[in-house]
Amino acid sequence: MYDIISDVHGYAKLLKKLLAGLGYSQKGGSFSHPEKKAVFVGDFINRGPHIRETLRIIRGMVDDGNAYAVLGNHEINAITYHLKNEKGVHLIPRLNKNSLSLIKTLQQFQPYSEEWRSYRKWLRTLPLFLELDGIRIVHACWMDKSIKIIREELNEAKSIKKSIFKGIYTDPESELGKSILQTTRGIDLKLPNDLRIRDNHGIVKRSFRMKWWDVPVGKTFRELSFE
Repeated sequence: MYDIISDVHGYAKLLKKLLAGLGYSQKGGSFSHPEKKAVFVGDFINRGPHIRETLRIIRGMVDDGNAYAVLGNHEINAITYHLKNEKGVHLIPRLNKNSLSLIKTLQQFQPYSEEWRSYRKWLRTLPLFLELDGIRIVHACWMDKSIKIIREELNEAKSIKKSIFKGIYTDPESELGKSILQTTRGIDLKLPNDLRIRDNHGIVKRSFRMKWWDVPVGKTFRELSFE
Protein backbone atom coordinates (compact mmCIF):
# COMPACT_ATOMS: atom_id res chain seq x y z
CA MET A 1 0.00 0.00 0.00
CA TYR A 2 1.23 3.46 -0.87
CA ASP A 3 0.61 7.03 0.22
CA ILE A 4 0.93 9.32 -2.80
CA ILE A 5 2.34 12.72 -1.83
CA SER A 6 2.87 15.44 -4.42
CA ASP A 7 4.27 18.99 -4.54
CA VAL A 8 5.64 19.40 -1.02
CA HIS A 9 7.51 22.50 -2.24
CA GLY A 10 9.68 23.04 0.81
CA TYR A 11 6.94 22.93 3.47
CA ALA A 12 8.68 20.51 5.82
CA LYS A 13 6.50 21.22 8.85
CA LEU A 14 3.34 20.41 6.91
CA LEU A 15 5.02 17.30 5.50
CA LYS A 16 5.91 16.03 8.96
CA LYS A 17 2.38 16.72 10.15
CA LEU A 18 0.99 14.83 7.14
CA LEU A 19 3.28 11.85 7.67
CA ALA A 20 2.35 11.67 11.34
CA GLY A 21 -1.33 11.80 10.42
CA LEU A 22 -0.81 8.93 7.98
CA GLY A 23 0.73 6.81 10.72
CA TYR A 24 4.44 7.24 9.98
CA SER A 25 6.80 7.45 12.93
CA GLN A 26 10.24 9.03 13.07
CA LYS A 27 13.12 6.83 14.14
CA GLY A 28 16.78 7.65 13.69
CA GLY A 29 15.92 10.73 11.68
CA SER A 30 13.80 8.89 9.10
CA PHE A 31 10.04 8.42 8.87
CA SER A 32 8.70 4.90 8.34
CA HIS A 33 5.48 2.92 8.45
CA PRO A 34 5.22 -0.80 9.23
CA GLU A 35 2.84 -1.52 6.34
CA LYS A 36 3.10 1.31 3.81
CA LYS A 37 5.54 3.33 1.75
CA ALA A 38 5.26 6.95 0.70
CA VAL A 39 5.59 7.93 -2.94
CA PHE A 40 6.76 11.52 -3.47
CA VAL A 41 5.58 12.70 -6.86
CA GLY A 42 8.10 15.46 -7.56
CA ASP A 43 8.38 19.17 -6.78
CA PHE A 44 10.08 18.89 -3.41
CA ILE A 45 11.83 22.27 -3.65
CA ASN A 46 11.06 26.00 -4.09
CA ARG A 47 8.38 28.22 -2.53
CA GLY A 48 8.39 26.99 1.09
CA PRO A 49 10.46 28.14 4.10
CA HIS A 50 12.19 24.81 4.88
CA ILE A 51 13.48 23.39 1.61
CA ARG A 52 16.65 21.87 3.07
CA GLU A 53 14.69 19.98 5.70
CA THR A 54 12.16 18.83 3.11
CA LEU A 55 14.92 17.33 0.99
CA ARG A 56 16.51 15.75 4.05
CA ILE A 57 13.23 14.05 4.99
CA ILE A 58 12.46 12.77 1.49
CA ARG A 59 16.00 11.65 0.73
CA GLY A 60 16.25 9.91 4.10
CA MET A 61 13.03 7.99 3.51
CA VAL A 62 14.05 6.99 -0.02
CA ASP A 63 17.57 5.96 0.99
CA ASP A 64 16.21 3.91 3.91
CA GLY A 65 13.71 2.11 1.68
CA ASN A 66 10.67 3.76 3.28
CA ALA A 67 9.62 5.77 0.22
CA TYR A 68 9.89 6.17 -3.53
CA ALA A 69 10.27 9.45 -5.38
CA VAL A 70 10.14 10.68 -8.97
CA LEU A 71 11.42 13.91 -10.49
CA GLY A 72 9.16 16.88 -11.08
CA ASN A 73 9.68 19.91 -13.30
CA HIS A 74 11.07 21.97 -10.39
CA GLU A 75 13.81 19.39 -9.84
CA ILE A 76 14.55 19.38 -13.58
CA ASN A 77 14.90 23.17 -13.43
CA ALA A 78 17.25 22.95 -10.45
CA ILE A 79 19.51 20.45 -12.19
CA THR A 80 19.66 22.33 -15.49
CA TYR A 81 20.12 25.72 -13.80
CA HIS A 82 23.68 24.79 -12.86
CA LEU A 83 24.72 23.21 -16.15
CA LYS A 84 27.15 24.96 -18.50
CA ASN A 85 28.09 24.52 -22.14
CA GLU A 86 31.56 23.75 -23.47
CA LYS A 87 32.48 27.45 -23.17
CA GLY A 88 31.56 27.54 -19.48
CA VAL A 89 28.42 29.59 -20.06
CA HIS A 90 25.23 28.69 -18.18
CA LEU A 91 22.68 26.99 -20.42
CA ILE A 92 19.76 28.65 -18.64
CA PRO A 93 19.49 32.46 -18.50
CA ARG A 94 19.71 33.70 -14.93
CA LEU A 95 16.50 35.73 -15.19
CA ASN A 96 14.08 33.51 -17.05
CA LYS A 97 10.85 32.12 -15.56
CA ASN A 98 12.31 28.79 -14.48
CA SER A 99 15.39 30.39 -12.91
CA LEU A 100 13.33 32.86 -10.90
CA SER A 101 11.31 30.01 -9.39
CA LEU A 102 14.54 28.70 -7.81
CA ILE A 103 15.31 31.86 -5.84
CA LYS A 104 14.18 30.57 -2.44
CA THR A 105 15.98 27.26 -2.90
CA LEU A 106 19.22 28.99 -3.88
CA GLN A 107 18.92 31.43 -0.98
CA GLN A 108 18.37 28.70 1.60
CA PHE A 109 21.33 26.69 0.30
CA GLN A 110 23.66 29.67 -0.12
CA PRO A 111 25.73 28.81 2.98
CA TYR A 112 25.60 25.09 2.12
CA SER A 113 26.91 24.84 -1.44
CA GLU A 114 28.39 21.34 -1.05
CA GLU A 115 25.17 20.06 0.49
CA TRP A 116 23.22 21.50 -2.43
CA ARG A 117 25.64 19.87 -4.87
CA SER A 118 25.09 16.54 -3.10
CA TYR A 119 21.32 16.89 -3.37
CA ARG A 120 21.52 17.71 -7.08
CA LYS A 121 23.62 14.59 -7.63
CA TRP A 122 21.06 12.57 -5.65
CA LEU A 123 18.17 14.01 -7.67
CA ARG A 124 19.74 12.62 -10.83
CA THR A 125 19.41 9.13 -9.34
CA LEU A 126 15.62 9.44 -9.14
CA PRO A 127 13.41 8.03 -11.90
CA LEU A 128 11.07 10.00 -14.13
CA PHE A 129 8.28 7.45 -13.70
CA LEU A 130 7.35 4.40 -11.65
CA GLU A 131 5.15 1.36 -12.15
CA LEU A 132 4.25 -0.18 -8.79
CA ASP A 133 1.83 -3.05 -8.26
CA GLY A 134 -0.61 -1.97 -10.93
CA ILE A 135 -0.28 1.80 -10.52
CA ARG A 136 1.66 4.27 -12.64
CA ILE A 137 3.38 7.30 -11.14
CA VAL A 138 4.58 10.44 -12.94
CA HIS A 139 4.71 14.06 -11.87
CA ALA A 140 2.62 15.48 -14.67
CA CYS A 141 1.71 13.37 -17.70
CA TRP A 142 1.80 9.69 -18.62
CA MET A 143 1.93 9.19 -22.36
CA ASP A 144 2.86 5.67 -23.45
CA LYS A 145 5.04 6.94 -26.30
CA SER A 146 7.04 9.26 -24.03
CA ILE A 147 7.47 6.62 -21.34
CA LYS A 148 8.65 4.12 -23.95
CA ILE A 149 11.28 6.56 -25.23
CA ILE A 150 12.51 7.36 -21.72
CA ARG A 151 12.63 3.69 -20.78
CA GLU A 152 14.60 2.74 -23.91
CA GLU A 153 16.98 5.71 -23.89
CA LEU A 154 17.84 5.67 -20.19
CA ASN A 155 17.75 1.87 -19.96
CA GLU A 156 17.26 1.82 -16.17
CA ALA A 157 20.48 3.76 -15.55
CA LYS A 158 21.36 4.25 -11.89
CA SER A 159 21.83 7.97 -12.52
CA ILE A 160 20.67 10.26 -15.32
CA LYS A 161 23.71 11.83 -16.96
CA LYS A 162 24.08 15.60 -17.04
CA SER A 163 24.31 15.37 -20.82
CA ILE A 164 20.69 14.17 -20.91
CA PHE A 165 19.53 17.32 -19.13
CA LYS A 166 21.78 19.49 -21.29
CA GLY A 167 20.16 17.95 -24.34
CA ILE A 168 16.76 19.26 -23.29
CA TYR A 169 17.98 22.77 -24.13
CA THR A 170 20.76 22.20 -26.66
CA ASP A 171 18.61 19.87 -28.76
CA PRO A 172 14.99 20.85 -27.99
CA GLU A 173 13.64 18.77 -30.89
CA SER A 174 15.09 15.50 -29.57
CA GLU A 175 12.50 12.84 -28.82
CA LEU A 176 14.04 12.14 -25.41
CA GLY A 177 14.11 15.80 -24.37
CA LYS A 178 10.50 16.36 -25.42
CA SER A 179 9.46 13.16 -23.64
CA ILE A 180 11.13 14.23 -20.38
CA LEU A 181 9.52 17.68 -20.48
CA GLN A 182 6.09 16.25 -21.29
CA THR A 183 6.33 13.71 -18.47
CA THR A 184 7.40 16.28 -15.87
CA ARG A 185 5.47 19.35 -17.05
CA GLY A 186 2.37 18.10 -18.81
CA ILE A 187 0.88 19.35 -22.08
CA ASP A 188 0.23 23.00 -22.88
CA LEU A 189 -2.51 23.77 -25.37
CA LYS A 190 -1.78 26.85 -27.47
CA LEU A 191 -4.71 29.15 -28.13
CA PRO A 192 -5.65 30.55 -31.54
CA ASN A 193 -3.85 33.81 -32.35
CA ASP A 194 -6.95 35.94 -31.76
CA LEU A 195 -7.63 34.60 -28.25
CA ARG A 196 -6.12 35.36 -24.85
CA ILE A 197 -6.92 34.11 -21.35
CA ARG A 198 -6.15 35.43 -17.89
CA ASP A 199 -5.10 33.13 -15.07
CA ASN A 200 -6.18 33.51 -11.45
CA HIS A 201 -3.38 36.07 -10.94
CA GLY A 202 -4.64 38.22 -13.81
CA ILE A 203 -1.73 37.35 -16.07
CA VAL A 204 -2.53 37.17 -19.78
CA LYS A 205 -1.50 33.83 -21.30
CA ARG A 206 -1.42 32.34 -24.78
CA SER A 207 -1.59 28.73 -23.61
CA PHE A 208 -2.77 26.64 -20.69
CA ARG A 209 -1.99 23.25 -19.21
CA MET A 210 -4.64 20.83 -20.38
CA LYS A 211 -6.21 17.67 -18.99
CA TRP A 212 -4.13 15.29 -21.09
CA TRP A 213 -6.18 12.29 -19.98
CA ASP A 214 -9.47 13.77 -21.22
CA VAL A 215 -11.02 13.53 -24.70
CA PRO A 216 -10.98 17.09 -26.08
CA VAL A 217 -13.74 16.67 -28.67
CA GLY A 218 -16.66 18.98 -27.90
CA LYS A 219 -14.96 20.53 -24.82
CA THR A 220 -14.50 24.23 -24.16
CA PHE A 221 -11.09 25.63 -23.27
CA ARG A 222 -12.30 26.03 -19.68
CA GLU A 223 -13.37 22.40 -19.51
CA LEU A 224 -10.00 21.27 -20.90
CA SER A 225 -7.92 23.45 -18.61
CA PHE A 226 -6.08 21.70 -15.82
CA GLU A 227 -5.32 25.07 -14.23
